[in-house]
Amino acid sequence: MTRRNRALCVKVARDVLAQLRLKRYSATPGDYISVNDNCPIEDSIFDMPFYEQNSKSFKTVFKEKKSVTCTVCALGAAFVSLVNIKNDYSLGAMTHTGMNWGRLEALFGGDNLNLMESAFEQCCCDNAEVKNADMYDLSAAAEWGLQYENDEQRLANIMRNVVRNNGDFKLPQKFVYKANRARREEDREYV
Repeated sequence: MTRRNRALCVKVARDVLAQLRLKRYSATPGDYISVNDNCPIEDSIFDMPFYEQNSKSFKTVFKEKKSVTCTVCALGAAFVSLVNIKNDYSLGAMTHTGMNWGRLEALFGGDNLNLMESAFEQCCCDNAEVKNADMYDLSAAAEWGLQYENDEQRLANIMRNVVRNNGDFKLPQKFVYKANRARREEDREYV
């Protein structure tokens, strides 16, 4: 990961933290991105024609309409914040297409994304596009996530971890130790 990408990862994580504080993001496991507009239907973003949704920048609409919120998981939050920083995704693409895994993977790296998502979802999450995901590390990340019952608190701590570790999600040493111990035990079984 280049230095520029690490800086952008930190910027994305900080934006997620800000959006959580502003209650613009609602953290929910199992839901990548759902865009919501909490205003009367005649003023809703969903009432505008599809061609208009495709011509409007999601960042502009999100910034101008405080009634627009997003229900997100860890990856969804990172993606919406990336879009809010880069400003290169239309409202229509966000509401109808959703998340672009490749853009996030290019920024954070597949292993980081799998660890972040496993910690948030509190189970082993490995994207099929990332080969050879280490199930011991994913399991340790899921266990790390179990210490936070509240979804917003868990997402905030994942993003604080990314900020603290200069763009990477790193498990505390006690969780790394457990993963390594499980790996060694399995290796002994095959000898």
